Amino acid sequence: TYLLLLEKGMVRLARGDASGSVKVLLKARDVLDLHLDKSLKGNLAEFLKGGLVDDEAMSYQGADYEHIMVRVLLAVTDLLTGEGDAFAYANQVGETQDAIIDSPFGDEKKKYHPRKQYQRVAVGAYVQGIIQEANLYASEAALAYDRAYAWVGGTPRARPRRPRRASPPRWPPR
Repeated sequence: TYLLLLEKGMVRLARGDASGSVKVLLKARDVLDLHLDKSLKGNLAEFLKGGLVDDEAMSYQGADYEHIMVRVLLAVTDLLTGEGDAFAYANQVGETQDAIIDSPFGDEKKKYHPRKQYQRVAVGAYVQGIIQEANLYASEAALAYDRAYAWVGGTPRARPRRPRRASPPRWPPR
């Protein structure tokens, strides 16, 4: 059902109904959150049902990226509408990534934890920086931008280049 809600939210956004899109995406996020709890904790009943009957008997819990991207869509769409909840949605992007990366999914004996190898998505921190900068909180914005920069691995493309001069320019030029 949440895949249909995600699709419906995107169609509303494409049609120009951003506030309607936010409402539908909120419903999709709430449904996904129920599945995320099962995914993070592990559900033995679902696992046995899938093993004994068929894999298709298990309910689809959603891919890890879907849990994050619905929050990214909420943050960006809310920025478009100006309803004022974009900062909270951007914060949820980071919280959800933390929950997924820190989940016990994997094999302890073989030291195999695939979720711990995920690279974090920096868009949530970047949106937080944009909002803080728009509200004239420059130091808070700088912290958010630094967090986004660290999450993308510190690549030079992520940080804007600032021209540096060895000495102050002279005026008038000689």
